[in-house]
Amino acid sequence: MGAYRRRHLLQTGALLGLGSLLTQSRPQSGLAQESPAPLSWGEQLQIAFLLGDDIKDFGWSHSHDQARGHLVRQLGSAIVAVPIDRAPQSQPETENLIRHLIEAGYRLFFDTRIGAEPL
Repeated sequence: MGAYRRRHLLQTGALLGLGSLLTQSRPQSGLAQESPAPLSWGEQLQIAFLLGDDIKDFGWSHSHDQARGHLVRQLGSAIVAVPIDRAPQSQPETENLIRHLIEAGYRLFFDTRIGAEPL
């Protein structure tokens, strides 16, 4: 898959995620049950990118960080998108990290770690 197609796919996924936050009701099971209510128009969306490796390694995590940067440039002050490189690999540590981020106001997560499981 070319760099343009991959970038377009990531952009489309991010925009679909933004739209679903504004239109969906809260899920009723799992970790998502603890998430805050959907955003109102004009409210800044906080996004966390959970990356498995160092951003500077010019691999998969670096590409995801470039996509994150593109989202920030395209959506400007509507979002805050934070990379978390070398995110924990174990399920309990990841759940704790996501709970902490939810408490801090983050509402959208891109978990790009190898072997990441839905929470």
